[in-house]
Amino acid sequence: MTETDDWSRVAVDQGVVTRATRTDQFGSHSMPDQIGRLTFFVTVIDEIGNTLLLWEGRSFPDAVRAAREASRDFGVPIEGLTVGGAN
Repeated sequence: MTETDDWSRVAVDQGVVTRATRTDQFGSHSMPDQIGRLTFFVTVIDEIGNTLLLWEGRSFPDAVRAAREASRDFGVPIEGLTVGGAN
C-alpha cells in the first residue's frame, strides 16, 4: 500500500480466528490456542479501499475506544461498529 492522506473512514470489524501461526527466527509455529477466538479489528480505509490495520484485540469496548481515537486522529467517520455498538 502506498502512503495516502485520502483516508475516508474508520471501520470496526470482527472475526473468529480459524488459523494462527507465529513466525520467528526458528520458523513458523502453529498457535492452536488462538483458534476459535473472537477478535475485533480497527482499520482506516482510503478512497479506493486500501486499508491500514490500527488495532486488534478481544474487547469490543476497547475496539470502540480505538476507533473513536482513530476517527479523531484521521478526521474521518466511523463505520461498521458491531455487536450493538453506536458511533
